[in-house]
Amino acid sequence: MLFAFCGIVVYTLFVPIWWKLVPVKTTEFFFKYKTGSYGHMHSRMKELGSVRDVDILFMGSSHAYRGFDTRTFEEAGISCFNLASSSQSPIQSLALLRDHIDQLNPRLVVFEVYPGIFGTTGEESALDLLANSDMTWETFKMVLSVNSSQVYSTFAFDFFTEVFGINQDFEEPKYRNYDTYIAGGYVEKDTSFIREQDVGSKFSWTIGSKQWRYFLKIVDLLESKDIDLLMVQSPIDVDYFGMMENMDEVDSIFQSIGDYINFNDHLHLNYGEDLYDRHHLKQSGVKKFNELIISMISEKGYLK
Repeated sequence: MLFAFCGIVVYTLFVPIWWKLVPVKTTEFFFKYKTGSYGHMHSRMKELGSVRDVDILFMGSSHAYRGFDTRTFEEAGISCFNLASSSQSPIQSLALLRDHIDQLNPRLVVFEVYPGIFGTTGEESALDLLANSDMTWETFKMVLSVNSSQVYSTFAFDFFTEVFGINQDFEEPKYRNYDTYIAGGYVEKDTSFIREQDVGSKFSWTIGSKQWRYFLKIVDLLESKDIDLLMVQSPIDVDYFGMMENMDEVDSIFQSIGDYINFNDHLHLNYGEDLYDRHHLKQSGVKKFNELIISMISEKGYLK
């Protein structure tokens, strides 16, 4: 136990020294820490501090922060905030909700449940969250849940940066790499951007047992707070959707625990026209998607 304690202390000191003395490419193999990384999580977390009592809280991965345009909801008289992040898995979603659910106090949580996220380890999102948010007890528990050497190393470096305030004055640009950060957590992609991507071959989704356990904890948390949950799959390219062989099975899994809508059954969108790759919406696709979901939320009576 003494060795373990000393090892943790020495390791925490070693990581920032390594970062200071060796080339950047070498440190990236050891740990990844980028404040203001892809997805504008830093801007989102900074804005979050001033947000209270919203009608809708959006959660999920990039399909959520690129799929729910907060301006469209505000125009419809619905206050909202988008707390999604790149590759955010239920492990990170639970940590974020436990930290901020009472502050945001949403009436409805709209959770974008892209099936691919449930088959991940959660490592990518953990690294993003560590570099772009304040360290909390829930963050620490999230690190233990992911249980990755690179995440542990990044956590050690994050501890060092927060103790010494290394990135406290960092300001993330609102526009970067075809992306524009919009107040409320949405990220708008330039209409000119297109990512070359083939439709691929047929495949099946796997809902990992670990991520599913954490998602059920999210369901229980929201129930305990008397907060409604709407699970959705945002629309993707119709040809890509056709490659998924077990979507009926995946739909039934989500339907078994609550209200769920697969918008691929309601909107048939095309890559190039309404999507900039096979599963991320362009602004034209976002507009169609958001107008429909606002209508459905109204029909279901969630915000009455």
